[in-house]
Amino acid sequence: MSLPDVPVILSPQAEEDFADILQYTLEKWGEAQFHAYRAVLDKALLTIVVGASSLTVIEPSSAITSKSTAALATSSAQSSLSHSN
Repeated sequence: MSLPDVPVILSPQAEEDFADILQYTLEKWGEAQFHAYRAVLDKALLTIVVGASSLTVIEPSSAITSKSTAALATSSAQSSLSHSN
């Protein structure tokens, strides 16, 4: 499956982080690994952007209350403890 040519907009901090990561990769492992890793990062970012654009926001059900959520969490924690013993 081919990913469309979608612009990826990063925050200034994210841009700096990616530049630092790629610079480190270039210095540590060389140009071939730099290009390979950059291609992987570019594809991952595009996958996130394309995937995020196709997501549908689902509102939580009104049947799920904080009390039932707390009971479920407690039950799950107890189950985890009993399996670890």
